[in-house]
Amino acid sequence: MLLVLRRAAPTRALCSQAQRPAFAAAACRRFATAATKEDDTVVKIYEGPLNAAVKRIRLVSLTTLATSLMLPPMALIFKSSATVSLMGKVAVGGTAMVAGVGSTAALHFCTLPFVFEMSREGDRIVATRMDILARRVTHEFREADVKREPTTLRPFVTFEAAGESFFVTKSGFADEADADLFGSNS
Repeated sequence: MLLVLRRAAPTRALCSQAQRPAFAAAACRRFATAATKEDDTVVKIYEGPLNAAVKRIRLVSLTTLATSLMLPPMALIFKSSATVSLMGKVAVGGTAMVAGVGSTAALHFCTLPFVFEMSREGDRIVATRMDILARRVTHEFREADVKREPTTLRPFVTFEAAGESFFVTKSGFADEADADLFGSNS
């Protein structure tokens, strides 16, 4: 038996809104703008001086989170002592789990605004930060959106843009004017 597959002619654009998943939106937008704007070049304007240290401490925090969530239940099952009550074991295991989750959440809250690198493409700024799983996430905004005096209570914030908080240091900028634009005083 011979099976013949016929491919239908494409009726939609490559990057239609209905077809693409949310994570591919930036890639499609980049391809679409690359074809129309050839004069805009991407210029790296900032690289965080503490990139390696922040990434390392976040990975260590994720490791301690994982161990604090896995070890107490296993200790309760396998290393149970007859002299300690079940409520005592649950209290000790629960305290260890809360401490692991709490320290990772606090670290994430404090280091979320830390910018690893920033680049300029025309009037667009692309800032790269890290999410809670230590993956790099990009945020796009315009220079006009930058507010140098943040309104958040979050620590380590030097400016806000497009509803997000960012932290940069003066030593990471290649140009002094860019450091002044983003409100970096140190």
